[in-house]
Amino acid sequence: MKFINRKSELRFLEDHFKSGKAELIVIYGRRRIGKTELLLQFAKEKPHIYFLTSETSEKENLQELFNRLHEFFKDEITIEKTWDNLFKYLANKKRFILIIDEFPYLIAQNKAIPSLFQKGWDLYLKDSKIFLVLAGSSMGMMEEYTLLYKSPLYGRRTGQWKVEPLKFSELFNFFQHYSLENLIGVYGALDSIPAYIVKFNPQSDFWENVKQNHLAKGSFLYDETDFLLKQELREPKIYKNILKAIALGNTKFSEIMNSTGMDKSKLFVYLDILESLGIIEKRIPVLDKLKSKKGRYFIKDNFFKFWFRYILPNKSSIEEGNVDIVIKKIKSDYNNYLGRFVFESVCKSFLRSVTDQLPFNPETIGSQWGTYRDKGITKSYEIDIVGINEQTREILFAECKWQNKKIGLKELDELKEKAKLVDWHIDKREEYFAFFSKSGFKTDIKDKNVLLFNLKDMERVFKQKLSLKRYSIR
Repeated sequence: MKFINRKSELRFLEDHFKSGKAELIVIYGRRRIGKTELLLQFAKEKPHIYFLTSETSEKENLQELFNRLHEFFKDEITIEKTWDNLFKYLANKKRFILIIDEFPYLIAQNKAIPSLFQKGWDLYLKDSKIFLVLAGSSMGMMEEYTLLYKSPLYGRRTGQWKVEPLKFSELFNFFQHYSLENLIGVYGALDSIPAYIVKFNPQSDFWENVKQNHLAKGSFLYDETDFLLKQELREPKIYKNILKAIALGNTKFSEIMNSTGMDKSKLFVYLDILESLGIIEKRIPVLDKLKSKKGRYFIKDNFFKFWFRYILPNKSSIEEGNVDIVIKKIKSDYNNYLGRFVFESVCKSFLRSVTDQLPFNPETIGSQWGTYRDKGITKSYEIDIVGINEQTREILFAECKWQNKKIGLKELDELKEKAKLVDWHIDKREEYFAFFSKSGFKTDIKDKNVLLFNLKDMERVFKQKLSLKRYSIR
């Protein structure tokens, strides 16, 4: 796997390692996110043992861990193989890194493991030179047994880091010959999950990559979603139905309930679990309070979105070998999918990376939607991106247009009309407008308070970190 960036994560680990004191670090994040690669990259120049816990038994894992210690330290270990003796043995060793990966497997084998590690830390390790890392992919178990207040290990850890997907801009490091348009296509199919990205051949066409990876029976990506749901959840079929409903555009709670036929109270529980695992997210209008009733649910991970929109509904055709027919179906809908579910997040990522170069610094960036009355009829409106600064009372309204036509005054006038519906410091605010356009702009937009970004502008900034003012503010 090509190792890209992770500078913040490496700096965090390095700073703790340099302390010279006993360290108990918790590293967690969803599967395939690159935790193992991160830890191996950090440890490769240092004395370390990397131990991947197996799903066999506690006794076998303990025995194997003692074997690894014997190989590393060249000691003749004659003591009884117990956790207590393990910690006592480690307490007398010089500074080295011990990485225990997939720590939740141990907990599944013995629920007392966190208490045993707490006792070992308190009695033997807290004053030693050990650099102990507990890593895991089962986010619910890692949080419950290592991070939360009721966990025996609460208060013992000296640091923790949740490993997130790569930034969108870092995809350019993997696909150096791809244009931004093609890269947005990749992002829509893979998100920025390292283990998925490296499955694509950067020298091949995007659609050939989809054919070889998403649509090839037996390939890693073809059954990946089923595997992940079975690993994390007890009732994967129920969760699949919920995710399928959301992927098809049912984002309101009532829409998901009607699509799945689930009981209201049960659906709340299932959605909360999916949200806690980072598979979905609940969004509210950027100008609403946290307890807003206007919340909508979205699949957070583009790989999941792609799989539930295109792979699951077409599994029968793929199994029968009709891959070319499926590819044709996906191609006919893919621009619509990118426009509705993907391009907006790329634009938000772009804005967050250049806030210091905008006319003002938005403290919050999100989306805005709501309803209004027009001649006695309730209507709705949506604005793709709204950025605000409460102190300066400045606001940015932006639309993301993934379409094959240029943007002009008509679209600007429509956006300004929608902006009037946003009840935020009316008549006391400074307004700015922005468009992100796949196909560029007409020459009739002259307003100094309007920012125009085409794909070339965005690509230059993403790839080379050039000044926005040189390319994009008109």
